[in-house]
Amino acid sequence: MAKRLAKESTELLRSGIDFRSYAPSYFFTKLEDLKLDLLEEAAANSKLRAERLAKSAGNRVVGVISASQGIFQITQPNSTQTSSWGMYDTSSIEKKVRAVVTMEFRTE
Repeated sequence: MAKRLAKESTELLRSGIDFRSYAPSYFFTKLEDLKLDLLEEAAANSKLRAERLAKSAGNRVVGVISASQGIFQITQPNSTQTSSWGMYDTSSIEKKVRAVVTMEFRTE
């Protein structure tokens, strides 16, 4: 639709109709549908990392002390942008969504 609109806007300008055009904004509207899956994946990843760290020190993970949900980052694919209050890129139609969790594990 954006491509069609760009083409038609050129035709409108040629016919003398004056208007202003701005870059489109693309919004991700399905975050609520993904939140639980993203948080589950982030928590599993943090446990895997904790297990690797514990193993390298001769220990093992035996439980969770605390867990908290952090921010969600919605960025362009391959973006390295992050923000402590979250990112929400609207300039790209393609999105990468990340969840941040903080997990504290007990080891022995």
